Amino acid sequence: MLTGRTIPSGGIAPKFFDFAHPDDQTTFSKVGGIPSPDGPANIDWIQIAALPQPEGGMFAKTGFRLATARGQPPASCTGTESVSVPYSALYYFFK
Repeated sequence: MLTGRTIPSGGIAPKFFDFAHPDDQTTFSKVGGIPSPDGPANIDWIQIAALPQPEGGMFAKTGFRLATARGQPPASCTGTESVSVPYSALYYFFK
């Protein structure tokens, strides 16, 4: 499961990845990013870094979201309402 938060002009920023094992839960923060080279309809390519974990293990220390397709909120979105926007991306994680 992936949860995230909306960021201006960048679509969604991953915040929490919850994998099958409790020790694999990791919270991330966006470190940097670039616009998708495939066009503005696609969310940004970003680098994420793990935040200190209160307990348990850490799935990864850093990660990247690349090869994004779609995901930008509609132009009518004001940022005050919650919207669900489908997208696809490749995520790479490194310990």
